[in-house]
Amino acid sequence: YDLTLGSAEIVLEQAGPDESVLLDYTSMEDFAGIEIDRSAAPVGAEVHLTITDYQLNIDPTTEETIIFNFITGTAKWKLTTNTDLSTANACDTNCTLLINNATNGPIVLTETSTADDALTGQDELLFTETSANSGVWSNTDSSDNASLNVVSDATRGTTATIDYNDSSQSFSVSTSTGVIDMDESSVGDEWNSGESMAITLTDGDLNLNTASEQTISFNSTNIPTIVTGSPVSANNTNLARVLEVTLVDNNSTLALITGTLITAMTGLEDRVSVNVSDCTGATGWKLNGSDAGSAQMATSTTSTNSVTTFNNSPDGAESVILTVIGSAATANCNVAVDFMSFGNGVNDAVYRLLLVEDAYDSGAFIGSIEYIMLNQLNSDRVQDIPEVTTNSDAIKMVLAVDHTGTSAPRIQYSDTDSDGQATNIADQADANTHSGTVSFDTGNYKIADTVTVTLVDMDLNTDSSLIDVYTADTYDVIGDNTSADEAALLHILDVKIGGTNVDLNGLGFNLVETDVASGIFVATFQIPSTATPGSDLAVNYVDWLDASGNKIEVGDSASITATSGTITMDRSVYPVPFGNVTNMMFLEHGTATGDASLAQCDVTVWITVTDADYNTSASGEDKITDTTVTVIIQRGSASTTVATLGDSTANALIETTPDSGVFEISQTITFTSGPDNSCPTVFGANGCILQGDIITVEYTDKNTASGSAGTATDSATFDLRNGVLQSDKSVYLIGSDMILTLIEQDFNLDSDSSESYTLKLIEWDSDAATTTLGPELL
Repeated sequence: YDLTLGSAEIVLEQAGPDESVLLDYTSMEDFAGIEIDRSAAPVGAEVHLTITDYQLNIDPTTEETIIFNFITGTAKWKLTTNTDLSTANACDTNCTLLINNATNGPIVLTETSTADDALTGQDELLFTETSANSGVWSNTDSSDNASLNVVSDATRGTTATIDYNDSSQSFSVSTSTGVIDMDESSVGDEWNSGESMAITLTDGDLNLNTASEQTISFNSTNIPTIVTGSPVSANNTNLARVLEVTLVDNNSTLALITGTLITAMTGLEDRVSVNVSDCTGATGWKLNGSDAGSAQMATSTTSTNSVTTFNNSPDGAESVILTVIGSAATANCNVAVDFMSFGNGVNDAVYRLLLVEDAYDSGAFIGSIEYIMLNQLNSDRVQDIPEVTTNSDAIKMVLAVDHTGTSAPRIQYSDTDSDGQATNIADQADANTHSGTVSFDTGNYKIADTVTVTLVDMDLNTDSSLIDVYTADTYDVIGDNTSADEAALLHILDVKIGGTNVDLNGLGFNLVETDVASGIFVATFQIPSTATPGSDLAVNYVDWLDASGNKIEVGDSASITATSGTITMDRSVYPVPFGNVTNMMFLEHGTATGDASLAQCDVTVWITVTDADYNTSASGEDKITDTTVTVIIQRGSASTTVATLGDSTANALIETTPDSGVFEISQTITFTSGPDNSCPTVFGANGCILQGDIITVEYTDKNTASGSAGTATDSATFDLRNGVLQSDKSVYLIGSDMILTLIEQDFNLDSDSSESYTLKLIEWDSDAATTTLGPELL
């Protein structure tokens, strides 16, 4: 059937309406075309081409491969072998790819091998169908590499022409102006020690592949770099201090690094940073002096990017030899070797930011930078100096002094702007030091009070991802367990009572940061029982670097005070206690039969001491066991000590409620507890309690508000009062209830309990009978 005759209608005749299909044949010319991932790109960029042409879709069941000769315009279909594509098969102007890679002079584009297309230099490009029966073809392999690249020496402004389906598109070589930003807003109002600041470099020249995220690496000597102090590097002719080397027997002599320069570094600890990641096959590195027989300085056999300490510095003008382990014996690659030094006031180092593109085809490369400010604890011993990260997308610096203004950490990058001019770009941010403060939570404390110490200094925040903690050492300071630290002001903090260090280690005193990046540290301890009221309490903080970069000592003070205790009894008048022996009884009414007297009745005296000095447990019950509460009964000049309380566990005064500072105890007074003078003969040799006797309680206060011992007293008397018997009515009906009330203070023997007495005390006298109301109690 001749498809070129025009449209044809195919009809299915059936019962009911017929079904028909209209077939019309034409070429795919109007539906074919090519897309370039971008119309302009920098030197070295991958050029991704996408062809849409269903005419090339020979086999709809598989992903096919087409090879275009972009000079002759021919194409080959590839399944197992290459087969010339019949472009006369209604391809018209499509099925033909033409590339002029030097439209206005110099060559712009070149073929490069990929995982799919190993052929180069044959004027051919291989395209793979993106999926079976899609009709969409790409020169990009599974690793996102394109088979067409901008040549490495292309000239800005030169162009190439790419033609498919008789439709030409221009492609040009361009450069972009870069911008680098240290985003201070990412760390708040200011950049503090331990805080990670976001870094962004926006530069289209680094966006070499729109199909993948790019990373700045050592395959270029152009890397954003920060230099602090005066490090010794293998190269100083470019901003990144990266050296292009040609290895001979895996070695390269680093002529700019000499023994004289290394030994001139003045830090407490010297380190070397080495990166040989650009050397193909490298697995590690080694450094030696250049003189024959020189001992090894440092090595890493498992890492191509590492920082380590070193030994055996070369002598004088002797240089250093770098050996790249695992690479080809003869190779060209980029390396970085930096000798660094850290310590009090010294921070010589090089930091390179290997930034990562934040998304495909964005041209924005991101990373972060953090610094740790040295202080008295991490700069006085080699093992305490923090680690650094020198070649990474997240670098960590060590700074020994504040770096602000012209000395602020500065990222520099050698950019080629949109006009093709080499222009260095940079940004910087102040790395501040801060004036610290330390304070107590109040101005006065008593023994056993909890003291809260608050230290505020962002310089002590050495890790913004963790809560920092500073602990007391065996010398009872916040330090690193070195005996000379306090005298040399190499500790962080001490607390003194009366000029003597508090046992911070024994008390478990730790400065704990309130949040991961707050710079606010809190610690608590309890005023020890050995402290003397009236003593001064002082806290001293050694601020290693204040806001001006100077070392100063700041502090706070408070007083250890005491409160004057008081003592009281529950009443000012007590009844006279009575016994149950002859002539010392409280008799029942004479009408009563049986028992003729009440049992012995003792008086209970409740004694209360109020003294906050003994309130040592905020949530627990406290006791007074180490002083004296004396109970004395006086009659004229005679006196008798009834009891001594509060001097032992057995006689302890117990706190009424937790945290009240009010303590209570009871004392029983019997009818013989008083002095023995003026007693009726019936008492014999015993003492007695008589109406008018005085009871006195004395509290020995070991620490009063004045800072010395003192005595607090309270007194009451014994007295006999008249009783009163009352009825609720004057007239009663037979069978009705009678309410009698006996008011008798002499029976109120204990204010803390209710007493009951027999009704035999009360007589019933009527025409019917005379008797007592007992034996019930009232």
